[in-house]
Amino acid sequence: MSPGNLAAERTHNECVFFEPRYCGDGILQTDKGESCDPRDPNRTGHGNGGCDTNTCRAITIAPVCKSLTVNKTTGTAPTSVVATCTGFNVDRFEIDCGNGQVFT
Repeated sequence: MSPGNLAAERTHNECVFFEPRYCGDGILQTDKGESCDPRDPNRTGHGNGGCDTNTCRAITIAPVCKSLTVNKTTGTAPTSVVATCTGFNVDRFEIDCGNGQVFT
């Protein structure tokens, strides 16, 4: 091609608006409002249900007692018992006997 056949140089400018996201980058940035980061390998700040991928807030699941086992350990009044609760996130529980007595 000869120089006379070339088109005039054109320029094109385009604006692109974007908002930087910190949530999900694998780095906990509390100064950016994160309480956890779902990709943080140390799982810092994660709740027992993990870390929300949209808000970078801890997900906390309430304790659930699926099975309560009560075993009597003596036979004379007052009776002593051992109670065991199995389920999710259960490390403490209370038994309300309905007569004003609450056992923990």
